Amino acid sequence: MSGGALVVGAVLGAVMIVLGGVFFPVFDKIIHDQVVKQVVLYNTNSTGFGEWKSPPGDIYMQFWFFTLANKAEVQDGAKPYFAEVGPFTYKEHKPKGNITFSADKNTVNYTSPNSYEFIPDMSVADPDYKITTINIPLLTVADQLKFLPSFLQKLVLEFLESYEHEEIFYEVSIHDILWGYEDPMLVLLAKVAPSLVPETTFGIFVGRNGSNDGVYQVYTGKNDPMQISNIVSWKGMTKLEWWTTDEANAINGSDGSYNHPFWNKDDDAYVFSSDICRSIIVKYEQETRTRGIRTWKFSAPSYSMLNGTAYPPNAGFCLPDIDHCLPSGLLNVSKCQLGAPIIMSLPHFLFADEEKVIDQVYGVRPDIVEHNTYFNVEPLTGAPLEVAKRIQINIFMEKNAEIDQMKNLRTLTFPLLWLNESATITVDGANSLKKSLSLPLLITECVKWGLIGLGAVVLIICSACFIRRRSPRVRSLSDTAINTSNGDLSETTPILR
Repeated sequence: MSGGALVVGAVLGAVMIVLGGVFFPVFDKIIHDQVVKQVVLYNTNSTGFGEWKSPPGDIYMQFWFFTLANKAEVQDGAKPYFAEVGPFTYKEHKPKGNITFSADKNTVNYTSPNSYEFIPDMSVADPDYKITTINIPLLTVADQLKFLPSFLQKLVLEFLESYEHEEIFYEVSIHDILWGYEDPMLVLLAKVAPSLVPETTFGIFVGRNGSNDGVYQVYTGKNDPMQISNIVSWKGMTKLEWWTTDEANAINGSDGSYNHPFWNKDDDAYVFSSDICRSIIVKYEQETRTRGIRTWKFSAPSYSMLNGTAYPPNAGFCLPDIDHCLPSGLLNVSKCQLGAPIIMSLPHFLFADEEKVIDQVYGVRPDIVEHNTYFNVEPLTGAPLEVAKRIQINIFMEKNAEIDQMKNLRTLTFPLLWLNESATITVDGANSLKKSLSLPLLITECVKWGLIGLGAVVLIICSACFIRRRSPRVRSLSDTAINTSNGDLSETTPILR
């Protein structure tokens, strides 16, 4: 190779390395702009808008119930023993509806109407299966007595005494306790104290099938892609009204069904859940793979469930004030549940105070893998590829000397059921994401590093050739070869000079 060719090759190699380095930010900008174009919500033709409007994965709502095994003993003051029954699985349909953009398309309003379809093949029994649990209508009436005028308290107590067949623990079907039934006691009590009984139909999810949890307003990402899907308001509220501090009442993050792009492992993420009436923080836990796609797992940290005395930032969730904090792991949501003494927790009292909560009942076994809330997010697009929102619904049980059925009860948190609302992206959805995401990333990475690598190889080859040409030993051998070809060598001619 001639000296001129070596110089040209070296220059070409250096140029390729420089181009590869220059293309790093260029290609990053191209990828950034392409991702933003596809995930913003104001572009109704984008892939992201279609997936936001109709999530590509199947959503399942699964319920496990705590059935009471020793109701007679508990009524006499014993510790309750529970057996878990489940899952009872429903396929959940929740497409976005009533979609309305603001004039500048910076925000969009929507609702998420829910409908549920029972899936027998994913359930342990039919919904007519009966469990033994606490009589929530009776317990709620007893709890509300303390807020009534004395004359009305006396009237209700007289009614309950005459209504002797109302048991504090009763058998009820899965269907009825979930979706509702007309309670005979409430029907009669409504005639005595209508202000105390606004509704005679009781069910933990009564009215939820075919309805929605309110109007959400979220950012579309037009002004800032990092704000995509973050909630502006819910039910017309820019902040909640149940808790005692601005921090607790803040509506932070998204609803969890869609996220902003470009995630960072060190960033705090928030998800708002109307089921627990608050936003909750999630933190990076580990790298995972979902349908062959690299994802990051975010989950609720244990301190998110500590009470206000153990973790001061949670003081606003103590009702009515910091002096009335429930034990860690419990959240009093009675103010946002029409006054019912409902307490939320993670399943099996995960992260709850062991002595004051877990040890008060038999049959709960918290497990962080099975019972914690998490989601696996694709970090570039923010797409939640696998989600598991897990919540336990409990009720506060205490003795009431005025009501025969309740005069010997222990005071404790009585578990009713826990649920897992989960979704995983479909195989087709994952393949589509791979094509739209992985292939462009692979091409750009190959081009960037290919240019740098090829340029480096060319430079190395040219440098080696140049060094070889300049080596004295190589030059001498070359001269000898030339002389030999001219017939100048004799038997006494030294090869090395």
